[in-house]
Amino acid sequence: MAAENERARLIDEFRAWKSGIFSLTREIVDRRAFANGKDQLTALLKDLPTRNFDPVFTLRISDEAGEIQRATHAAFRHAGHQPGVPETFSGLGFDLSAHERAVDATKRFHQGIEISLYNRGVYDFLAKSDAEITSECNAVGSAWQGAFDTLESAPIDGMHDVLALAAAIPRGDHYHYGFSTGVTASGGRTATSDPVAYAEVVFNALIAVEFHRFMHDHLPTLALPHGMVAIVAEHDLLFVPHTHYRLPGPTACRQEPSPPPIRQAAPTPGKTNVFGRRTQRP
Repeated sequence: MAAENERARLIDEFRAWKSGIFSLTREIVDRRAFANGKDQLTALLKDLPTRNFDPVFTLRISDEAGEIQRATHAAFRHAGHQPGVPETFSGLGFDLSAHERAVDATKRFHQGIEISLYNRGVYDFLAKSDAEITSECNAVGSAWQGAFDTLESAPIDGMHDVLALAAAIPRGDHYHYGFSTGVTASGGRTATSDPVAYAEVVFNALIAVEFHRFMHDHLPTLALPHGMVAIVAEHDLLFVPHTHYRLPGPTACRQEPSPPPIRQAAPTPGKTNVFGRRTQRP
């Protein structure tokens, strides 16, 4: 009974830790206080008795090849958007997705994002207040969840090393509850807090803040046909809070040349894309 009570205490302690770190992460994202927030999380991670996760301190996500803009153009094209027509689409979703993690032939890890385009008939983002959209973002399931018109994928740069690090973590049976077990000299079982499990929670929070920092800086550079609301969120990576931005589109779009027409070409022999168009909803 004492052992069971100790396990229950350790589980409650770990849940409280995860809840506290997520609340801090959400506050950082809501305030757009990315630099100061990273400093706070870095200090917490450095206080833990493990250095396994220190490489996350230098994480810097980018999109060197402009893949997000390409995929955004493709989303409008595949959804049948016609320039100059009324604003049929009012929402864009950018999800850091577990579905978009891959390993290439050289065993290098890659991370992508899902880009979803939403018809205003599903949810009229432009007619909703910030408070209404925030409420939906914080709900268990939003009004627009899964109701996209089209879904594209785009790779992002910078995540290779942290994904490899996460994949190499040894996880015991009780790791996700924050404790590990052992055997005493008399044959009894012991349960103690697992510092690596606690550190991974902060590691994930730092990834979430850096993803939001990147999207905050990147979204204003997108060329859009009209003003829209962008939802920056996660897909099965629950440590990433949801937030939204209102993006003015017409000025940026007038400065951006139209994408060239797609020419049919034979695939390059032996070459496979890590990320491609998602042709159906998950």
